[in-house]
Amino acid sequence: MHIFEHEDYIIICLNGVLALAAAVTNFLFVLAILKTPSLHTPSNILLCFLAFSDFGVGFVVQPLFITSAVVSQERMHFFLNSMTIASILLYGASVMTMTAIAVDRYLALVLHLQYRTIVTVSRTIKFKLILFFLALCGYFLRFALPTNLRYIFIIIGILFCIFISSFCHIKIQRIVRRHRRQIIDQAMAIANQFPSSFVPPLRQGKSITTMYYINGLFVICLLPYLIGVALLLQYGELPSVIIYRYCAWNILTLKSALNPFLYCWRMRDTKCAIKTLVISAIKKMYCCKR
Repeated sequence: MHIFEHEDYIIICLNGVLALAAAVTNFLFVLAILKTPSLHTPSNILLCFLAFSDFGVGFVVQPLFITSAVVSQERMHFFLNSMTIASILLYGASVMTMTAIAVDRYLALVLHLQYRTIVTVSRTIKFKLILFFLALCGYFLRFALPTNLRYIFIIIGILFCIFISSFCHIKIQRIVRRHRRQIIDQAMAIANQFPSSFVPPLRQGKSITTMYYINGLFVICLLPYLIGVALLLQYGELPSVIIYRYCAWNILTLKSALNPFLYCWRMRDTKCAIKTLVISAIKKMYCCKR
């Protein structure tokens, strides 16, 4: 673990800043969703679970990493093992949640009006709890497998989720393009008959574009870690491989801090809810002091 020297406090400070940012911003996002009834939709519930996983990374995983870097060798292994358990559970839940978000957006386009009756908030919560249970089972399964098979199991699981997400994204893109062509054809037909009634074709839905940004950020941050697992499987625990894995792990944790800013940038309702929540909290603190 102590590949870096103790004087290298840059990594510790960086993780401290990212941990604080991830914990605070994701906590505000989850609280804003829970306290705003109009935001209680299946899509937002899935994002809420994703934000909760990111909150766990900032509140649990990164502090354990920082603590393991400053304690003695005897106590270091306890914090490392705790960090490993939390990382597998939280990142496993995040990967599955990202896959569920892609499937949710695909179902929203395919099911049309039936989407709201089939995909409900209660069913989404139950489904997400099942995914978390599967992540828990995956963690305990790793003890029954040899070391090499553990890494293969992780790689296959991540690649399977990326495949499902990519499949849904491709299908969504095709559906959106087909709908857009139909709208353009209808608009052109109307324009030929009634030029003054021409309506420009609709752009791609903002929620779909937001999903692309969120999934793209996740894949970009996840791939270096996936490559690190493959290198560990191929070459073992060489110092260079271990250093690369920790760099990749820091890139993966960066995602937890960036996601809330992406939500606020792309989701106006969520940004307004967070602003309202923060302003209300500040007013209450001010009133208490008076």
